[in-house]
Amino acid sequence: MRPPEKRYLKETVLAFTVYGVTVFATDALLANGNLSPGERAALALAPMLPVLFFGKAMLGFYRTLDELQRKVVADAVIAAAFVVGFGSFAWGWLELRIGVPELPTIWVTPALFAVFGIALPVVSRRYTGAPS
Repeated sequence: MRPPEKRYLKETVLAFTVYGVTVFATDALLANGNLSPGERAALALAPMLPVLFFGKAMLGFYRTLDELQRKVVADAVIAAAFVVGFGSFAWGWLELRIGVPELPTIWVTPALFAVFGIALPVVSRRYTGAPS
C-alpha cells in the first residue's frame, strides 16, 4: 500500500470512528430535554464535522492520483451523482403524484457513496481493457 493510501485509510477510519462516537454522544445529550433550540441544532449537526474531515481526506487522496486514476474516479462520481440524483428526483415525483412512502433525505449521501463504490470498478474496467 502506497503512503497516500495508508494516510487515507488512517484518516477514514479516524473520521468514521469519531462520527460513530459523536452520533451516540449527541443522541444521549439530545435525550436530555433541557436544551435550547440552538443547542439542539448544534448537537444534531455535530456528527457532520467528522463527515467534513472524511471529505477532506477524500480530496487529499484524490490529489495524489495520476491523471488516469483521476479520470476513472471522476467518471464514477459523475455516474453515482446521476444515478442517485435521478433516482431521488424520480422518487420525489412518485411521492408527489401517487403517494409512495417518503424517503428521508438522510439516505442521499450514503446512497451516493454506495453507488460510487459500485460504479468505480465498473468504470475502471473501461480503462483496463477488460470485457464489459
